Amino acid sequence: MARKVSYTAPILAFGLVASTWFLVRAAEAPALPKDIAPLAPELAKKIEELKRAAEDYRGLPFKEPVPCGSFEREVLKKKMLEAIQEELPPQKMAGLEAGLKAFGLIPQDMVLSKYLPDLLASQVGGFYDPKRKYLAILNGAGGMLGQAAKDQLPPGMGDRMDEVALVHELTHAIQDQHFDLEKFEAGEPLSDQGAARTALIEGDATLVMYDFFSKMRLESLPGVDTLMNQLFKDPKQILSMLPDMPGSKELAAAPAWLRDNLLFSYLQGFSFCISVRKVGGQKLLDYAFSKDPPRSTEQILHPEKWHTQRDDPTVIAWPDLSLELPGYKKLCEGTLGEQSIKILLREGLKDKELPATSAAGWGGDRFAVYAKDQNSILLWITEWDSTQASRAFKDAATALAPGWNIASPSPTRVVVIRGRLEPEELARVGAKLAEAKAQAPENKNIDLAALGIARGENQGGGMLKALEGILEGKEELDFAKLLNDPDIQKAAAQIATQLGDDKAGGQDAGQAQVNPQKLLEMFSQKQPPGQLSADGLSYTNEKLGFKMAIPAAQKDWRIEPKPPAPVSVLISSPGNSVQVSVVSQPLPIALPIENMGPMLEMGQKMAMQNYKKLSQSVIQTSGRKGLELQCEGDNAGQHLRSTGRFYIVNGSMIALSAVTSPEDWAKNEKAINEVLGGFSFIEAKDEQAKPPEKKEALKEE
Repeated sequence: MARKVSYTAPILAFGLVASTWFLVRAAEAPALPKDIAPLAPELAKKIEELKRAAEDYRGLPFKEPVPCGSFEREVLKKKMLEAIQEELPPQKMAGLEAGLKAFGLIPQDMVLSKYLPDLLASQVGGFYDPKRKYLAILNGAGGMLGQAAKDQLPPGMGDRMDEVALVHELTHAIQDQHFDLEKFEAGEPLSDQGAARTALIEGDATLVMYDFFSKMRLESLPGVDTLMNQLFKDPKQILSMLPDMPGSKELAAAPAWLRDNLLFSYLQGFSFCISVRKVGGQKLLDYAFSKDPPRSTEQILHPEKWHTQRDDPTVIAWPDLSLELPGYKKLCEGTLGEQSIKILLREGLKDKELPATSAAGWGGDRFAVYAKDQNSILLWITEWDSTQASRAFKDAATALAPGWNIASPSPTRVVVIRGRLEPEELARVGAKLAEAKAQAPENKNIDLAALGIARGENQGGGMLKALEGILEGKEELDFAKLLNDPDIQKAAAQIATQLGDDKAGGQDAGQAQVNPQKLLEMFSQKQPPGQLSADGLSYTNEKLGFKMAIPAAQKDWRIEPKPPAPVSVLISSPGNSVQVSVVSQPLPIALPIENMGPMLEMGQKMAMQNYKKLSQSVIQTSGRKGLELQCEGDNAGQHLRSTGRFYIVNGSMIALSAVTSPEDWAKNEKAINEVLGGFSFIEAKDEQAKPPEKKEALKEE
């Protein structure tokens, strides 16, 4: 895939939407082209405010003005086509298409030069042009998102998303003025190193826009990069979070390699930049741009292989095969890298876990595609970190499909040949590929002290390790332990300071969606107090706005008078074989509950090993919309079944859940459902924290 053209994906973590594009075009003076109109005065004034926000959150100033304008929808397709033709003239486009088809990463009948402009045009709401040095946004009803998408969001959110997208693009302008983006990203179309550099560029701009949106420094949150990596494991699931946003349907329907690599720069790049800032702050991030950019998608996926224990790629010199392949023409050459190998294996094997482990030991690779008459062949040399990693890849690749000739000429090398060759040709080519020279990297670690950086001063080390242990299944989820951790309390203090600092342009619109008090409450295990009735059969929490009553048929069940934090209510069956609980989790950002299924499911995956979803549906309780998720999994050595019902009330997530073993579930299913049915909403007394969302948004259409 071409690395110099990229776009901001329409779906980002927490439902953030910013359909934008980053273009490289022919050189011109910094002025608006004829088909880009000047901005309206009100929007031009807003841009000046957003420039200050971008400077503050990125930590670098603008060196010169940036012309800003707008374009109509009919201009968009023309701009996309021109950009692609300039970056990928016919010969390069043909080579890119040949390479992708040789690996089976796009359909054989796809005409990439026609498909790519249509796909990318569906995503674009604005762009920054680092050669012509101007920024342009889509002009039309509903702003950059469009009216249909804007109507799907809470009041004020659509305008806020436009601001967020503009901050992203203004960050590109800052990057360009300090680091010369055109030179920074130059490279071949199929380049793993180019993909890594693009991820740095887009990840940096994505982090800035998230900081701007939340009015805080996300790197100050312990474990946030680890959590983001878990969320970003399945790009298709991310797209499902906001299916009505512009371009999401087109992107979801795109070939997996195109879709995942377009998202990779923003999602994994974002996580990489958080990790860099946690280790070395802005100094280390600027160093990545100016002196030592990441050299592979492996380093983007595993940031520690760049900033801590260096693991640069092995460089393979492609051999001259003119004698071994007389009459053949080389159509393209490139490097796949860990990210694309993972996609190749996942799509070929239809397995979610094996591809990631089989690609994780990547050391380096190089491929080329040759053609003679109508015969096309793929030749691929891969190097691996160890014999074990080499074997794991070979085993996975062998199962891909018939026609893949795979050999291991040395303990760490695997050679792949796909296509029709005569036996003697195959032997000659295989021998030449086996002997291709490979230069091992020096793997010299970054000297942070020489850069004036004290390692880890921005991260909560103990908390980060605890979260990583939970996410990897090595430790049990202990809410009380997490919420009492000193690193969490330190992060809360930092966030409070950041939220109180309004240097970043004074964006009052952010207060409509981000509640600082709720954000700080996330780091406390305290629950708003409720009241247990005299007979012990009902519980009322007026602040949270709900009531829990044991049905008459289940009077042998018991409401615990002092449940463990952070539980508000705990109801147990006779013998404690079944537990029904209510937990309140303050949210800094209010989203429609029906769009939060992937996030809620990830939370269950964190708490359970061998997770299995049984069902998911939108429900109604007391006229309020909720989401029900039923699942099974293992926790603390027990196999459990759970039904969770989730609601957003007054800026908090209310989670009602029933948990027991599958056997006890079968015995008590009727009683469990009756107890769950004893939950209802009442009028909340604490209206101050209530988010400015439409009440009807929580009801069925």
